[in-house]
Amino acid sequence: MEHIISRAALKARKGSSPSEIVSLTAAHIEIPDDIMAQPEFEKPAQPPLEVVNLRSATEDYQRDLIKHTLTNCDGNWSRAAKLLSMDRGNLVRLAKRLGVYIKKEVVGGK
Repeated sequence: MEHIISRAALKARKGSSPSEIVSLTAAHIEIPDDIMAQPEFEKPAQPPLEVVNLRSATEDYQRDLIKHTLTNCDGNWSRAAKLLSMDRGNLVRLAKRLGVYIKKEVVGGK
C-alpha cells in the first residue's frame, strides 16, 4: 500500500513545483474510474419500527444468555462461568445485578 501511494505521489508531483500542493486522483493510482464511482444507496423502505435502548437491550441479552447457560449447566455456576469465559464471582455479581436467580435443581430425581 505504501509503495502504491508513493508511486502515485511521484506521478502527481511530476511537472509541479516542489512547494506546490498536489492531489492524488484515481488516474495517479491507476484505478479505473468506474471503480472509484460513488455507489448509489437506496433509502430504507420504512423507518425502524422501534427505538431500542442499547443498555436495556444489552442487559436483556446478558440476562437471557446467563439463564440459558445456567439451565444447560444444571445450575452449576462454575461450569456456566467457564462456558461464558468469565470468573465465577463476576458471573454471580452480574447475575445478581441483572436479577437472575436460578435454583439448583436436583438432577436424577433425588
